[in-house]
Amino acid sequence: MSIEVMTTTAVGEAPALDGDLFPLAARVAGMSMSKTMAVSALADQLRRAGADVIDLGAGEPDFPTPENIRLAAAGAIESGHTKYTAAAGTPNLKQAICERFATDFGVRYDPAEVLAAAGAKQVIFNAIATLIEPGDDVLVPKPYWVTFPEAVTFAGGRAVWVETEDQGFRLTAGAVERALTTRSKLLLINSPSNPSGLVVAPDEFEKIVALAVSRGLWVISDECYCQFVYAPVRPFSATQLPEALRRRVLVAGSLSKTYAMTGWRIGYALGPREWIKAMTCVQSHSTS
Repeated sequence: MSIEVMTTTAVGEAPALDGDLFPLAARVAGMSMSKTMAVSALADQLRRAGADVIDLGAGEPDFPTPENIRLAAAGAIESGHTKYTAAAGTPNLKQAICERFATDFGVRYDPAEVLAAAGAKQVIFNAIATLIEPGDDVLVPKPYWVTFPEAVTFAGGRAVWVETEDQGFRLTAGAVERALTTRSKLLLINSPSNPSGLVVAPDEFEKIVALAVSRGLWVISDECYCQFVYAPVRPFSATQLPEALRRRVLVAGSLSKTYAMTGWRIGYALGPREWIKAMTCVQSHSTS
């Protein structure tokens, strides 16, 4: 018997399924389709129909992947680099990520503290899946990237909003403290923020993480837009935090925005070895 899936009637709604044909798992039934991807798909559909469309969906750089990257990829294919790789990424790639952060931020990471993945979205999804259990609370600052609460829901956790509107949408340690619950286990930080574009100043960033760590929380720092800052602001990474704080922080990054490689699906994580090890285990079964 075939399973019939009804098409959605509104952007971002989950597909309507016939419960008699397909017993949808509760952890998926509570999720919604990515609204940014749904909007981009609709924009593409309209564009192919001849409409002049400005797409405000997924974040897409307006320049092509740099030529040196394209040539290197073509050369790798011609050289036969098309086989399976290690679940956590090739040694060369992980070493290159370590060297990039040493150059940009003056920090030292070991390749065992690095994971390569199919985009930062997979990094964040795996990071939450390996840490959060049913009943755990995850602090999500508003406004937020749409995937954050969905990943929390899938893991069985509860997204608890960190309200920032009365501070001009700027994330502060005070706002985080007001949102803390007795079940808080993880804090998500996204700076520069998608969608607001606001940047958390380094001193405030450290205060926020110090507060979270003092209350026993772990932290994911989404740094996909890290390089999209302009003078006098300088790029800042959670990897620059003191070691006592850094040991409870996982950094999620991506090549998509910085190098206009959105379709290549290359992301990475830097963080505590045991967290990276757990994420590698999940990834070895979900992506190989």
